[in-house]
Amino acid sequence: MASNGKNGVARYWKNGVRVTLGKDTDMSAATAIVVKDNDVYVVGWGGKPNGHLYAKYWKNGVEVFLTDQSENLSIAKDIVIIDNDVFIVGYVEKYLEKGGVTSEAKIWKNGVAGPLPSGTTASSIFVFNNDIYVAGTGTGTPFERAIYWKNGEPNFISDGTKTAWATSIFVKNP
Repeated sequence: MASNGKNGVARYWKNGVRVTLGKDTDMSAATAIVVKDNDVYVVGWGGKPNGHLYAKYWKNGVEVFLTDQSENLSIAKDIVIIDNDVFIVGYVEKYLEKGGVTSEAKIWKNGVAGPLPSGTTASSIFVFNNDIYVAGTGTGTPFERAIYWKNGEPNFISDGTKTAWATSIFVKNP
């Protein structure tokens, strides 16, 4: 993310040349980038300053929203491409009818959202031997717990006695 003088704007650099993704009138950020063949995919978020921010990605500079923008906040954090499928992870926050906010970890496959059970945020995605691993934060009592999902199945890696988050994941052969 770089500044346009007022707001942060999503950008990346290719061979020393700056490529601006966000609109100068908006606020946006890039959180991850991947190149597949000749296509550049960048994930992040954007929206109006002092307004709601929404998960999105850019493919070759073309903006694609991942939600219907009815939520309070959504953030796309990481991306991986498997064959021709685009997987993006992040989270969506919504206001509760009785007050407060709820957060739900999400995985988008080709733009279609799916929940990650027991999760409040998803931060990182990794593919190994055709299995999809996601790291993030899960629900807990009394504190949030570090979690990872393997093919959508939750696995807590902390006990909830202290707040813990998993922010990245890497898998290798045993």
